[in-house]
Amino acid sequence: MTARRADAPLSRPASDGFDAPAPRKSLGVIDIVRGGINAIFGRDSTGQIGWMEKANLPPTRDITSDFRDTYAQAQIGANVLPPEAKDYVYLTVDGLTGENWPGYMEANREGLRDRGLDVREIKVDTEASTLTNAETIRKAIESVKAEGKQVVLIGHSKGGNDITAAIALHPELKDSVRAVVAMQSPYGGAPLATDLRSDPITKLGVDALAKYFFNGDPNCVRDLTYEWRQQFIKDHPYPTDIPTVSLGSSSDSQLSLVAGPADYTKLRYGEKTDGLVSPKDAKIPGSNTVTLPDLDHVNSTIPNLPQLSHWDPGDLTVSLVAMALKYPPVVQ
Repeated sequence: MTARRADAPLSRPASDGFDAPAPRKSLGVIDIVRGGINAIFGRDSTGQIGWMEKANLPPTRDITSDFRDTYAQAQIGANVLPPEAKDYVYLTVDGLTGENWPGYMEANREGLRDRGLDVREIKVDTEASTLTNAETIRKAIESVKAEGKQVVLIGHSKGGNDITAAIALHPELKDSVRAVVAMQSPYGGAPLATDLRSDPITKLGVDALAKYFFNGDPNCVRDLTYEWRQQFIKDHPYPTDIPTVSLGSSSDSQLSLVAGPADYTKLRYGEKTDGLVSPKDAKIPGSNTVTLPDLDHVNSTIPNLPQLSHWDPGDLTVSLVAMALKYPPVVQ
């Protein structure tokens, strides 16, 4: 059943005893292009973007305003971290294909090291499946536990999914985890991954790219689809008693390296993304959330020209960690 348009009259006036014909609304260019895309590929992510907002999942808390204040202080050199920050080991996890990009997440780690923190990178295979990387993360956490310390876990994109999966699969790790920061992670799924895997032709291409070009596991893309994420979250919900901060963002910049994918999702589904992830899908249930309208998926981890992004990856990460150490879990 088609819903009545908000601008449609409730009834049509009669003229000379005959009903006047309803005016036809001409299709715009966007409608025509969107219709063509859907006719070719089908509406694979329709109704999926932001599905967690409609599901019976733990609530989130918006701390964006406090984050902005904290970031502004970090930018002028203020120490925004609590004294306890130096008690922990900071473990970072790269996102999909991250190991192939020079400088990826280095500025994030250096921002923390500049504050005197013990920062270590978990060397996951960034083209491996979530289950494979979760096991690598588990071992890294247990290694730090053997030193008598807790960890703060920081993951970008799929790295955040891999971190939350490790904890969800191994809840015994909770006592060793002080806090978690997930930056632009498609916790609920990603529209581009879903669409590419739904069409047989593009699925074949993506799987071949992962296997033969990156020497990886094709499941690394499957693990980001809405179908796979929904089932995994149902079977292995992330614990709500760990202080967790989720960063979600979007970008309209046509200078962005991921402007194409951002335009695709906005055109096809009417949803803004950071280029790859919708901020709606980045909100981990039970977490404290930060949402930014002017940050793409690349500039959060790779410094760019000032005119392309005013967010500094190092200060961004330090401020998110400060939030994670400051705010308790939403559900306790």
